[in-house]
Amino acid sequence: MRNRFIRRGVGVAILFTIFYVMLLIIKPFIDTNSYQYTPAFSISSEDFPNWLLDKSYLKNQAESISEKIFKSEVERQAKAFSEVYFLEQPIKKRKTIKQIALTFDDSPDDWYCPQVLRILEKYKIKATFFLIGNRIKTYKHNALAIQNAGHLIGNHSFAHDKLTQITTEQMMEDLKLSEDVFVQELGIKPLLFRPPYGMISDEQIIELGVRGYKIINWSIDTYDWDIKRNSPLELFMRIEKYAHNGGIVLLHKAFY
Repeated sequence: MRNRFIRRGVGVAILFTIFYVMLLIIKPFIDTNSYQYTPAFSISSEDFPNWLLDKSYLKNQAESISEKIFKSEVERQAKAFSEVYFLEQPIKKRKTIKQIALTFDDSPDDWYCPQVLRILEKYKIKATFFLIGNRIKTYKHNALAIQNAGHLIGNHSFAHDKLTQITTEQMMEDLKLSEDVFVQELGIKPLLFRPPYGMISDEQIIELGVRGYKIINWSIDTYDWDIKRNSPLELFMRIEKYAHNGGIVLLHKAFY
């Protein structure tokens, strides 16, 4: 009798182990938000035209809780500080034709920067580059290439710290370092500012506004920084879906 219970116990343990291993195998394919099966992103050449019109993969990408909180916060700040803080181009500056603004963060660098500049030149497009102060001296030749090509330049802080994790005084010290580099190396003091990660406190917004800065965030996030959803086709489809007149598109040029 005892041996029978032991054998049953071992059998149950084996079944539980198999079940647990199966869960680990299928876990990456489960959408934790809806607990529904989410197929991997793939498509045949025959189905591509229909998929292009359907854009079904975009519908399966629900915002995370943190993304929803971030979106709600920046929308609140844009309304509260409408003269200083922008998610879109101001209506009074939009032309009659539909336009979006391309913005590139984290410049300059030696790899992405030259490639992006060549593409923009090929299609005669002007963009806005938010430069990181501590990279300008090292990659001055590419910072000058951006400037000489006639692109708009903005300040993206000196050290790329999350401003919501430092004090306003520390932010201003970082900003001063960045301003000095811009003046010394490029001969300019940009008054467009993009906070790293798009995060900034109300107090910091007020302080920058007093100093004449305009804070430029975005209304279209391409998620090019997210390796799980940044294939060229996905980026294109995301911009195409959410494009709107006056929209500001977030892109990046250097990953580190």
